[in-house]
Amino acid sequence: MSTSLYRDMKGFQIQFRSRAPTLGCTWGLCGRCTLPAIVSLLLIEILGRYHNLLSEILFIIKVSVFFAWAVHCSIHSTSTPGKECIPDSKSLPSAEETMALIKSRRSVFCKDMNPEISLPREYIEGMLQAANWAPSHGRSNPWHFVVFTDASKIHELKQISLSCIRSTKGDTYASKYESEFDENVRWMRAKALIAIVMKRCSPQQRRNPEWEEIAACGCAVQNMHLYATTLPNVCGYWSSWYESAREALLMKTFLGISEDDRILGFFIVGASTSTRIRYETVRPTVSSEWR
Repeated sequence: MSTSLYRDMKGFQIQFRSRAPTLGCTWGLCGRCTLPAIVSLLLIEILGRYHNLLSEILFIIKVSVFFAWAVHCSIHSTSTPGKECIPDSKSLPSAEETMALIKSRRSVFCKDMNPEISLPREYIEGMLQAANWAPSHGRSNPWHFVVFTDASKIHELKQISLSCIRSTKGDTYASKYESEFDENVRWMRAKALIAIVMKRCSPQQRRNPEWEEIAACGCAVQNMHLYATTLPNVCGYWSSWYESAREALLMKTFLGISEDDRILGFFIVGASTSTRIRYETVRPTVSSEWR
């Protein structure tokens, strides 16, 4: 049994997921424990070949080592292979640093975006990963994002949006917004338009009320925006988009989502002309009551 087990495992791939689901990627095992575990298994295999009397004992040891390794990896796996998903408390920002980040977040609109500044794709991928760690009731993870960066795809989004507006408001009303997709005007000053979708399960599988799923998506967008605040030259805001287009079945079909799903607007990602644009703002005293 000791000799055959490793041969059976050679073609067996194990993948563990940590707490949050992936965004279309595979999560690997913890890299720092992989090599010692493999070396241990190989040594046990060699011993098993030359000490048949101990094969049963070695088999038990091998299985124990393997599953201990697997459990360890499942605990330390994360969306980026080799990195821990639960950071050490010493690596976390302080309370003051966290509050400073929260207070630094701003909604920066298209008029202040510079289309000449490029942003790495990794920035937007990082924003999506940050959104993916938002809380949700029962880990329903109802958020879904459709990212538009290609000019031709944004042109298709324009045609669909205007078509939806025309069908409900008429040609005259739609013509007011057509120029917003022109070069260097509103939407085309952004680097990415991210559709924010709340996915709904089938009625038989639904456990949470719709408002909870919408709230979870709001948390995801806040995560996304906070992460963007830490990036150089990145700015953005949450647009509710055009109401006629947002609620239209034609738009849902274009985004590849079901009729029961909800479009909650678009997160507009752009680049600022300076290291960080800061809109001056004053918040009133928090409304609260202690009992």
